[in-house]
Amino acid sequence: MVLSDQLDCIASIRGVLGVGGIYDIPGLLELYPDYADFIDMAFDPAQYQEASPQHIAKCRYADAEHIRFLIINSAGDSLIAATHAASFASQLIRTGYNDVELVVRDMGSHFGMLDNEEFWKLATNFV
Repeated sequence: MVLSDQLDCIASIRGVLGVGGIYDIPGLLELYPDYADFIDMAFDPAQYQEASPQHIAKCRYADAEHIRFLIINSAGDSLIAATHAASFASQLIRTGYNDVELVVRDMGSHFGMLDNEEFWKLATNFV
């Protein structure tokens, strides 16, 4: 995970593209309690915070200051609310990352966004 101090390759990472992602497991479960079974299949409940980029991002490591972030969430995403992405982007900015961009536009459903030309333009321009 890019935000962890356990990576030896952090200097090689130029950017992180987040797309309709789960950035805060406890926060997601507050918004969507019905997701508990799905989340428990993928994550150990004892490690929810450790597996949540938003909680790991509470401190910025000096050798990670160059990393750019583009967080994209479709306003039409019914699985992950745009507020979830906005909260993560805000945490990155509060932590001191200087190059954080949040894009929330209606680009279709959670998976439908991947068929949206605007999404691909944003992603390829970032890369």
